[in-house]
Amino acid sequence: MNFWEALNSAFKNYATFKGRASRSEFWYFCLFSVLISLIAQQIDSTLNKNESGAISGIVTLILLVPGIALQVRRLHDIGKTGWWFFLNFIPLLGQIVLIVFSCFRGHADTNRYGDNPLAEMASDTGLPNQP
Repeated sequence: MNFWEALNSAFKNYATFKGRASRSEFWYFCLFSVLISLIAQQIDSTLNKNESGAISGIVTLILLVPGIALQVRRLHDIGKTGWWFFLNFIPLLGQIVLIVFSCFRGHADTNRYGDNPLAEMASDTGLPNQP
């Protein structure tokens, strides 16, 4: 899955907490979120010298729901329940565990959360299910 396909899939499933998300979809969305947030902060600092920025707040709100949904679907891809998302509320340790989980390869076959998100793409290109 390339960058644009990942973003398209993430925003198409904006608030979908069912199903699975591939590693590439998750990490490309993370990259996109960081880049957009940096741009928004730069715009805010240019427009408002010493005040909190409204643009950064709006960007954060726009990316919040798809980010949570994508992390839950990523957890589903490795066979974990979406409730593991709440590890985010444990300072430092929770985020480290979720980052490690996000790096794991998803199940190559269907699991209880759905089909492999890359299976369709692999059948179109003739490549194996997971890189």
